[in-house]
Amino acid sequence: MDENKPFRTAIHEAVIFLAINAEDEAGEPLAESFGVGGYPTYVVVNADGETVDRWLGYGDPDGFLAALQGAVGDPSTVAEKLARYEDSPNAWDAEKLGDIYGAEGKTEQALSMYRAADELDSEPNPGLTGKIFYTLADGFHSETFTLEEITAGADAVLALEGDENTMTLVQVARTMGMIANQAEQAELSL
Repeated sequence: MDENKPFRTAIHEAVIFLAINAEDEAGEPLAESFGVGGYPTYVVVNADGETVDRWLGYGDPDGFLAALQGAVGDPSTVAEKLARYEDSPNAWDAEKLGDIYGAEGKTEQALSMYRAADELDSEPNPGLTGKIFYTLADGFHSETFTLEEITAGADAVLALEGDENTMTLVQVARTMGMIANQAEQAELSL
């Protein structure tokens, strides 16, 4: 039995999937036009070629399908999502815009949206706390954010409670260890 068949069927019912090698001569201009900076990058566009959603990274089929279903479920363009957010600020749009900006490598805009989502969310959202930290960490290499900001982000994750947070804590500790090594500041390592 093909256990990926439901996954493939769902994809083909929702979108036209086009794989591009962004590192070959034919794919480089397209990758550049969509601001691809990491692999794999997934970009969902509408019939006019306007970006609806984007995300990075490998993941399991369920995660990919959830991201794809989210894009298909809200086919508004990024510009429309931003206009909707500006007209009526809400946590969902702010987080989605943060995700999109983060996938574009726009760490300052992503952080701004994640922080707005965190303020607008009526319930504590550990996922947002993690996204804030990882956005800060991503900005370390470009010196967009200070070590103090990154450390504060790590502290916020460490303050979260619950057993489901164990893997996140391990990942944050690993990330802080790498940052400490690069910054030559061993005291940052958790």
